[in-house]
Parts: sequence; structure tokens; C-alpha cells
Amino acid sequence: MLIFSPARTVYKRKSSESAEEILRRLDDFLNAESPQLATWLYSVFQDQQAAVTYKELREAAMNGYEEQILQWQDDYARLINERLAPIYLAAMKAGAKAWEEKLGGVLLDDSDRAVQNWIRDRTAELVTSIGEETRAAIKTILWKGQQENWTAAQIARHIRPCIGLTKSDAVANARYQQSIYDSLLKAHPRMTEASAAKKAQEAALKYAARQHRARADMIANTELAFAYNRGENMSIRSAMREGLMGACVKVWRTAGSERVCPKCGALNGKSIGFDESFDIDGREMFPGMHETPPAHPRCRCVVQYKETAAPARGGSSQVELPQKLGDIDDYLPKEVNPRAQKLFQQYLNDENFVVDDTLQMPMAYNPNTGKIHVNPREPTYSIYDREEMYAHEIAHLIDGHNGLTFAMAQSIDAALTDSCEYILANRKEYQALMDGADGRVMSISDMFAAITTNEVVGMFGHEAAYWEIFGRREFEFIANMMTIYYTGLRRGEEIINGIPALKKFYRELKEQYGLYSNA
Repeated sequence: MLIFSPARTVYKRKSSESAEEILRRLDDFLNAESPQLATWLYSVFQDQQAAVTYKELREAAMNGYEEQILQWQDDYARLINERLAPIYLAAMKAGAKAWEEKLGGVLLDDSDRAVQNWIRDRTAELVTSIGEETRAAIKTILWKGQQENWTAAQIARHIRPCIGLTKSDAVANARYQQSIYDSLLKAHPRMTEASAAKKAQEAALKYAARQHRARADMIANTELAFAYNRGENMSIRSAMREGLMGACVKVWRTAGSERVCPKCGALNGKSIGFDESFDIDGREMFPGMHETPPAHPRCRCVVQYKETAAPARGGSSQVELPQKLGDIDDYLPKEVNPRAQKLFQQYLNDENFVVDDTLQMPMAYNPNTGKIHVNPREPTYSIYDREEMYAHEIAHLIDGHNGLTFAMAQSIDAALTDSCEYILANRKEYQALMDGADGRVMSISDMFAAITTNEVVGMFGHEAAYWEIFGRREFEFIANMMTIYYTGLRRGEEIINGIPALKKFYRELKEQYGLYSNA
């Protein structure tokens, strides 16, 4: 259930701190904590490099390294979950500390679902990112080896220094190793190729050690900055909800020195709404990534939070707003099918929903709070089918709380790829469906929009830029499939069963439901 703190006196205070003070706090934190994390990450990279033998590398070279990469990724997942999750939490608490001291009380609770969700999603993304970067680095070396007719042993000698490196670092290391090898043979004509290769690899391993240190330092600073800024953001959200602060805007702040990059320099002083994202170039790797700094690796920018209104609760400016779903009972879905009824009985409650008059859309699952925000007074609320709309956002909530998209990532990717190819091969037929009654059904139209990234779409969908954000296509695809199931939409199931890849995935998805819902 939602818990609202009783009205309390809010003492007069500055509306915001100076940018210099906020920047100093972040710098002090990173300077104190990042060296320890960087040292640990460096040891992980070095241990991975030392753990695999040349025999294993040569055998892996013959099989494309995929099995070995998966093993490394499993190792990273175990190590990161064991070590990094508590470090993320400590960084988030550090970000919230100043506001807790200023306002009094705990604003960021480590048992809060939103906090746990963020840590889980961020660790999962980091594991995936490291694995993908290692895969890209190794594939680059394999390609280079194929182009230059290297033997499996030569490929193995070039691969080992690159374990834990990015693609660009791997390329630089391979070039360095080759240049040392060539220089030795040229300078010492009597030296054997085997001896030159051994000395070149020793040099490459030393170079890789420097690269690993630099990469570990970069990851440590960037990840701690992510967690610190997110913790501060969550504490401000909590303060606004409890009536300790009024509505806030976010202002991007840089150090203002000559070291500030052009990207952050352009953002300096930019003010946006609390729930909005900053206009940062590049792909959003996870939901909410651009709501706070960092904008890039090693970024040390901060957000300055400025109140634009008095606190909504407490003092003379107290404003009573609907707090619970019972206050908007007339706006809730009523007559629904048995599946949806069971779903709503389980999830349609104050533990999972927030009535939010500031929301500029009818309803949305917020991954930062771990709840569904609903604004029944939003003008377009009445346009949507309520049973379908609520089921869709609950599907997002189930996914967000349980990591369904991550668990089924390979199946989702295959379903999206194959069904998109099938639909576009029969574009005329399916666009005709979207131009008719089927295109006026939200879950059907939006499912096609997600699969084809708006190439075939009906009345409902998302802007093209939305699909470019990492993970959004997958999140919406699975939510629409779940909505069709929960609402018992027979026409939706008929369409799914007519597309082989969707039929296969839908069957697999239903088998997974027992893990996440009793519906």
C-alpha cells in the first residue's frame, strides 16, 4: 500500500544549493570511492585473462569463441551481482545523503522496489555491455586473422591480451603486438619467429594491463556517477511525494572549466521538467538513462534541483490531491473478461498504482518508482479502452519487476526479426488490416508498430524516435502480447497464430506466465 507521511512543518530554507557545492560533493565521492572499485575491476579483467590457457584459446579459435564468451559473461554476471550491487546501493545512498540531512528523515530506502529495480537493471545492463564489447573485440581479431591468414595459435596469441577490452582497444593492442613482432624480426635477423612472437605477446600483455587499468577506471567513475545521480534523483522524488519539497525542475550543471566537453558544455544551464530527459546524443541504453548525468564515460556533471512551487502537503500551502485508487473509482475499468479480472484483483491496488495529476499522459509505468502512474483527468484518458490500457501498463509493471524481457531476450529478438520479415513480405495484406478495424485496437496496432518500427501500423503506436531507444521495442512488443492474452482478445490471437514466429513466441510467453503472475 502507498504510505503518505503526515503533514509536517517545512522550515524555511534555500530553494536550491549552489552548483559548485553539488559538484564538489560528487567529486569528493568519486575521488574517495572510484579507486577501490577500479582496482577490483582491473583484477577481474586480469583474472579472466590468466584463467584461460593457450590450449583452450586455440580450441576456441576453431569454434568462433562463442562458448568461451558465454562462460566469461556468466563469470562477469556472478562477480558483478555479488560485488557491484551493494556498491551501487552505497553510491545511491551517498547521492541522497545531503537531502536527507537537509530535510530530515530517510528519503531513499534500500528496500524500496524502485531502488532494487534500478540496481537489478543496471547490473544486468553492465553484464550485457561487457559481454557484447568482449564479443565485438574478439570478432575483430578473428576477422583480422582471417584476412591475414593467421593460424589458430597466432589468433590465440592475439586474443589473450584482448580479453576484457573494447573493440577499439583490441584493435590497438593487435596493431601494437604486430608492430613489435615485425620490429624484432627486422632488428634481429637471426631471431626465430617463435621467439619474436613470444616477446611481442609479452609486450602486448603489458600494454593490455595499462588498457585494463584505464578501462576499469572509466567504468568505476561512470557507474558510480550513474548510481550517485540516480540516488539523489530518487530522494528528491520521495521528498516531493511526502510534501517536503514542491515541484522541481532539473538544471544541468558542469564544472565550467576548460576540460568540459562540448556535449556537456551545450547542456550546462539547461532546465527541464523533473520527469523529462535531457537531450543527450547517443542511444539510451536503459530506460531513464538520460534523466540524469552522466552524459558519457567519465562525465562528472550534476543536476541542480530547483523548486518551482511550494510543497503540496504541509504548512499553509497544503493541497489535497487524490491519494488512492478508491478516489478515482469512477475512472477504473469495470466489466472485464475473467483473465483481466484476475489480473486486476492481483495488481490494481495502491501498492502498484500512483494517482498523479502532474502526469502529461493518461497512464505510464515508471521504472524509477516501480509503479504505474495514472492521471484520469488527462484529456486523452477517455480515448483508450480502459481494460486494455490498464492491462498494458500492468504488463510493463510485471516485466519491470521480474525482468521478463531480459529473461526472454533471445526469443524476443528471434520473434521480432522473423515476424518483421514475414509481415513486410506481406506488407499489402497487413497494412490493409491496420487500415481497418484491427488498426483501431491499441494492442494490435502497437504490436505491429513495435515489430516493424512503424513501417506497418494502425491508429496506435509510438514516434519513430521512440523505437531507437535501447529496449523500448522489446518492452512494447512483449507488453502488447501480454495485453492480448490478459484481455482475451480473440482477434489478436488469430493474427498472432497466422504469423509463425509470433505463434511460437506467444506459446513460449504463456508458458512463462506462471513465473510472474497468477493470472
